[in-house]
Amino acid sequence: MKIDIHSHTRRHSSCSIISASELISRTVEAGLDGLIITEHNFTWQAQVLEDLRSALHLPENFFLASGQEVDSDAGHILVYGCDINSGINRHWREVIRIAEEEGGIAVLAHPFRWKVRFEGMDYDDFLREFPAIEVRSANLSREIQTEGIITARRLKIP
Repeated sequence: MKIDIHSHTRRHSSCSIISASELISRTVEAGLDGLIITEHNFTWQAQVLEDLRSALHLPENFFLASGQEVDSDAGHILVYGCDINSGINRHWREVIRIAEEEGGIAVLAHPFRWKVRFEGMDYDDFLREFPAIEVRSANLSREIQTEGIITARRLKIP
């Protein structure tokens, strides 16, 4: 399956200019099998997504869900499978812990765009704290994506 797992809409993320309906429609037109809308510090309710599904007459097998892009002191963390009920700039370890306790997963978003450095902590060790990291994105240069892919493989991080 091909699923966009990191996307925003203008309704809940100031960095986006697209409506939810248009985002979903374009995802279907692009031939993807699904979409996870990951707004900044906001999780779409299941009923709202179902209403969009009905209004857009989506194929029954099209996967549509909501995640969340949580602001942390280490940058953005994508959270799937639970609602963090985010406060701005939570500690990154707290985001991982809450996601795990709630049965979700926390994925470090675009870690090679702005390499956040922590005193006394090697960047590889920081990356290893996450169950997965994002390495591909339309807003990352080819060089940054390549660095992410090589690093993830070297560290054996999904």
